[in-house]
Amino acid sequence: TAGILNKKQMPPISAEKAEAWAVGASLLKIVKQRNSFGGPSWNAVSKRDASFFEETLTEELQNLAVPKLLMQVIQDLLIVNPDERMSIAEALETLQEAETFESPDEQAVVFAKMKGLKVQ
Repeated sequence: TAGILNKKQMPPISAEKAEAWAVGASLLKIVKQRNSFGGPSWNAVSKRDASFFEETLTEELQNLAVPKLLMQVIQDLLIVNPDERMSIAEALETLQEAETFESPDEQAVVFAKMKGLKVQ
């Protein structure tokens, strides 16, 4: 069936790259506050192909009230091709270089927006 991979078709997967995907998926779930990729179970999600994930990720990342750098890191952690996917070390380095909040008020506003609260 198209879109379903069997073990013979699947290339070996790097544990590090799989963990990077898991971190990206977890971050996406945190910022979206719900499951992504349209599947309640692994069985449903495993039947999706690469283009489904790429299109869905683009939709999932639109209009999020989170810093653009974080959105980019999530997107780079969720690149379907493991050879092109950002590593966890690269994600940490990127996020550590990010500018920090200038005040507790600025931080509170960003977090409120992430939670979907109205901010004055």
